Formats: sequence, C-alpha cells, structure tokens
Amino acid sequence: MFEQNLQIIKQRWPQLALQLADISSLPDVELIRRSETSLRVQGLQLTSCFDRRSEAHLQASLVPKESGRVQVYGLALGDLQEVLLERAELEQLNVVIMNLALARSCLEHFDQRGWLEDPRVNLLTAQGLKLPLPPFAAAPVCLQLADESACELRDRIVLELATPEIRRRCGAGNLRLQRRLIENKPYIEQDEDVALFFGRIGDKRAVVAAAGPSLEMHYDFLHRERDNIWLITVDAALKPLLAAGITPDVVLTIDPHETRILPFFSEIEPAVLKETVLVYFPLVHHRVLDAWPGVRFCAYARHPLYAELALQHPRGSLFSSGSVIHPAVDLAVQAGAAEVVLLGADFCYPQHKSHVDGCVVQVELPATKHEHWVLNGRKERVPTHLNMRGFLRDLECYIESHSQVKFINGSRSGALIAGTCYLQEAS
Repeated sequence: MFEQNLQIIKQRWPQLALQLADISSLPDVELIRRSETSLRVQGLQLTSCFDRRSEAHLQASLVPKESGRVQVYGLALGDLQEVLLERAELEQLNVVIMNLALARSCLEHFDQRGWLEDPRVNLLTAQGLKLPLPPFAAAPVCLQLADESACELRDRIVLELATPEIRRRCGAGNLRLQRRLIENKPYIEQDEDVALFFGRIGDKRAVVAAAGPSLEMHYDFLHRERDNIWLITVDAALKPLLAAGITPDVVLTIDPHETRILPFFSEIEPAVLKETVLVYFPLVHHRVLDAWPGVRFCAYARHPLYAELALQHPRGSLFSSGSVIHPAVDLAVQAGAAEVVLLGADFCYPQHKSHVDGCVVQVELPATKHEHWVLNGRKERVPTHLNMRGFLRDLECYIESHSQVKFINGSRSGALIAGTCYLQEAS
C-alpha cells in the first residue's frame, strides 16, 4: 500500500516523496479491526473504529462550509481530508504532516490515493511553520505524536482549539470572578496604580524570578548582581528566594484560587517584606492583601472582565495569558527595562521536578514517559504539562512583539524560549 500511495506523492511532491521513502515508520503500530479498521500507534488510536466518517464530520465542523482555502494538520487515515473535499466551495486543501514517520505508518496501512490525487490538495511538512492558518481542522493524535520540527506549531494549534472554552470559563460572565472583584473593591480604591512603575526604572536590568527548578542555579548570580538589578518575583518563588537570603523588589500575584495561593505567603516574617512591593490582580484572595506588610499596587489584565471596573477606577494593565510569568515580564518591559533576564522560567520539569526546592508545591515526578513535552535549550525533550506548553508559546509571541527589548534566558535545562539568548552568552 505504501508504494501505491507513494507513487502519487512522487508525481506531485517529489521532494516529499524522497523524505518519506528515506524514513522508517514509527514502532509499535497495529491495526485495530472492529466494525471498521483503524490504526493504533504507540498506544494511541488514530480514529474511531466504529464510525470514522461521523468522527471526520465532527472535526470538519470546525471549518465554515463556505471556506475556499482550508488547512488540515495531521495526515491520519485520510477521512477528514475526504469529507472536506466533498465540499463544492473548497478550492484548496493544505494538508500538513506533523510527523513524517507517523505519516509513513499511515500510508503503509491505508489506501489514501483518493484524496492524494485531488488537484485541490497540497501536501507539505510542518518544517518552518509556527502559526496555524485559519480556517483549519486537525487530527488529534497527529498533534499528540508531532515531532520536534512541529512542536511549536502543535502547541499553537492546541491553544487555538482550546481558546473558546478558556474564554467561556474565564469570561466576564463568570459570577465567581465577578464576586471576587466586588469583594476586593475597597483594596482597589485605596491601593496604588501599577502604572506608576511604567518607564521608571531607568537603565537597570530587570530580572524576573519564576519558580521553576532551575531558579536555584542562579542564587549566586542574584547575590552578586542584587544592587544592579530590579528583581521581580512571582508568588511561588518568594519563599525559596527569601530562604536563600534574597529579597525581591516586587512580588507579583494573580491567582484567584485561595488554597493554591495562600501557602506562598504563609509563615513569612512581615518585617522582611516591608520594602517589597506587591503587584496584584484584583481577583486574588483578600487574605493575601490583608497580610501584606508593604505597599500594594493594583493592576488589571487586558480582559473584558475588568472593563467596567476600569471605568470607575482606572489602573495600568499588564499582559496575562494564564501564567503569572506573563504580567511579571510585561511589568519589567513597561517599567522601561532594555534587558529582561528570565530565571526559573522553565515551563517544564527538568530533573523530573515540578518547582524549585523550597517551593511549597514542589513535587518529585515519576521518571516515566510523559504525555506532553517541550524542547529544552539543548534541543532535548523534557516532560511538561499541557497548560505550560500554552504559557510558553504565548510568552514567545509576546517576546516577538517587543523586539526593542533584549530577553535573556537563564538556563538551558528549562524550555527553549524563542527570541531569547542565554545568560552566559549575553554581552
């Protein structure tokens, strides 16, 4: 079957045919026969084995029927492509291979000549592609088995697919979040505006300390450079820094979940933080604000949830897309930093650790195969969590849009962050 499929690819996309012929299929592949036949690859079943066509129609429903040009991410068994090609409105179908070895496995076992021969089809690899082009549909298992060349594209596709549900859960209509804003209104009214920081740090280098495992590698650097930097820490990194004898200039906190955030601030001697500023989003629990011994600064996310509040009580806004690292970085940039150093911004689990030692939520992770991964600074796969992949990609988009700032990554053991150089390489 592979040779028959490949013959068409040779005629239409000769360079791609050479790549497919030169690669081995993935290991651990088996046919699954029920009422229909499917393929299982490394324990993941590519399609339904009961009603593949209905499943393909469900995936295709993400694409408006009037679309003339459509992208499909992942080859799979060809069902999605065939369903889309039945549309008379379709003029071009770009099918992007997310893993060449997986594509070969699929072509070896299933006849895909029907859609491959269609003149509207263009077959290509994910090499060099970073952003999904709308409108699109995707084969979920092909995303999960994407290789290193497609990992950035994979993460942004998953983000795009998840965005409607994220907006629904965290939108302006969320009554729990609205109640928290009402509860915290007295603090918003009396606390300082984060915009007072904007453009104020002069020529100091800003350092953002996150709570990834690699943070502890930089304690000597922070002691040595303490007088020359403006140090912003995320809430989870506060206790580890204080234990190392390092007091930040700013602590940033945004999480609305009481049980998750309160341990980051418990059992800290208030006098230590008298000169440290707290920057917060108004969704944080009031017990954090009550207990803070120093000055508090209020900030808003750029989110419809804050629109009405901002009319009554204008405050500066910070970029946020789920991770507290995002507003910490944006605060450094809006404060005027020409250089922003990222320490502990790992977005993964180096050495199978979740957080820096001393963080109250730090756990050891089993050294087994993980479902999700990113590439570290050495181009090695490192286990991570699905949401951290999204946080990483959103930070990379932010960095790309702020080319006037030099971004420096502290460690190669954490995730590779596009648009950064490394600390030891920074001039």
